[in-house]
Amino acid sequence: MISMGDVDLRAELHHQLRFDADSGVVGRRGRRGWFRRVYSARVDGRKFDLTAAIYEGHSAEKDWRQEMEKYAAVRHPNVIQLYGVSSAGSMHALLFHGDLVPYDQFLQLYQHSLILTVYIYAYAHAQLMAVDDYLYSNHRHWLDPLRCLLWIRRSSGLLSIDFGSDFSSDAGNDIDSPPIRYASAATGMISSRHSITSLDASDKEILAIEWLSLEQFHEICFLDLSQVRPISSYMAPASATINLGAIIVKSSLAQGAVALRQYVETSDVDHGAPWPECGYRMDDGRVRFKSHRISNTVLDLDFWAPRPEAWLSQANFIFKNLQLTAQADLESYALVDCVQFHLTIPPIAEDAPAGYLFARPQEDLRCYPGSLKRLDRLAYWSLLPSGLHPLTTAEAERLGFPPVHLTSEIWLRSWDASIYAGLRKFHAAKGFNPDSQDMARHLGCPLYELPSDLNFTVIHGDLPDATAAGDGQLTR
Repeated sequence: MISMGDVDLRAELHHQLRFDADSGVVGRRGRRGWFRRVYSARVDGRKFDLTAAIYEGHSAEKDWRQEMEKYAAVRHPNVIQLYGVSSAGSMHALLFHGDLVPYDQFLQLYQHSLILTVYIYAYAHAQLMAVDDYLYSNHRHWLDPLRCLLWIRRSSGLLSIDFGSDFSSDAGNDIDSPPIRYASAATGMISSRHSITSLDASDKEILAIEWLSLEQFHEICFLDLSQVRPISSYMAPASATINLGAIIVKSSLAQGAVALRQYVETSDVDHGAPWPECGYRMDDGRVRFKSHRISNTVLDLDFWAPRPEAWLSQANFIFKNLQLTAQADLESYALVDCVQFHLTIPPIAEDAPAGYLFARPQEDLRCYPGSLKRLDRLAYWSLLPSGLHPLTTAEAERLGFPPVHLTSEIWLRSWDASIYAGLRKFHAAKGFNPDSQDMARHLGCPLYELPSDLNFTVIHGDLPDATAAGDGQLTR
């Protein structure tokens, strides 16, 4: 145990207010929480830098002891490593090796260079995957970086992960797949022999271009450097089609409408996440759910754009031919990345008989490759396990089966003008003309076509707010 008086706190790096899970919702008065503050630090008599996490407040000691056990059980170079502990009265501390820098703060130092930014992301992805493998092999636990704090260890340049509340040494989350998607090409040409120290060296950008593959660069720009937003309350008619992978342009029209301009995307594949596994898939593609298992639940079905890197590989070709240079013009272009269908099943009456909900095959949503259509009735109730003799809405309600509500969201992805400028530089450095579609052809991506006219399709729908784009119909 290190004396608290020997711990010299220097600069605050991060602070977090936590609440007692058992205390319920509280107001400003009587708040039962505690602070976890992180500082750069040194211990008296030692000449090396440390990082200190200080715990203060209600239940702070309990949290401090839990995290002490957690970090004592995990030893990996990409996980913050426990050096010692300290406690005095109501104040408790964990001391970690190294002078840590917040990952986001480190990234900001290189925001002037997309190439170096992507390199840092690729390096971080590779090290996160290494920790993921270690945790699953040794603790049967998948890492969720969205619930962790990420740091860079200044002396070594290694990514250091602070689990926060994500990991318990005695209770893993033994599941079949990771909770988030890592860049599949992240490890690529990035390995432990590379480093993110001394990125200010004059030749570092040249080396990063050499180490990063085209696929890797596009994937990280797509996953980590885009803005994602939904168009909610999709109100298009049943005949409307949604072209995954299409590019739309949002125009300033009256509230309740949006103009969409699309370039045809010649993909012949698309991807769909299957209906939840709690249902039984029948031979004809329908999925059957037992009524008592889905009462008061929401069933989701997701579709994603095929080859999302196709747009990034040829965006500058489109902009060049349309003579677009203004930042606002470039940033108004968005990729139709994902469509989510939601089936909401309200509570079923307690006296309702045993029955089944049948969801239509997800293939029924496809009107032709790469495109989806909205169906007014995606599910129905039946008393028979075969699904024969579907109940009408009136019959179902009379028996205690509620109407099933279908909603959907279209998720759009867009990029800052600086990303397109960085793509232009990277493509040229790799030997491709950024004002052509040569790279897209090289990668085997579908090609976007320039519009033959400037006609708009205008569809009315609900707007999330006065300045946001509304809901629309995307046609091929």
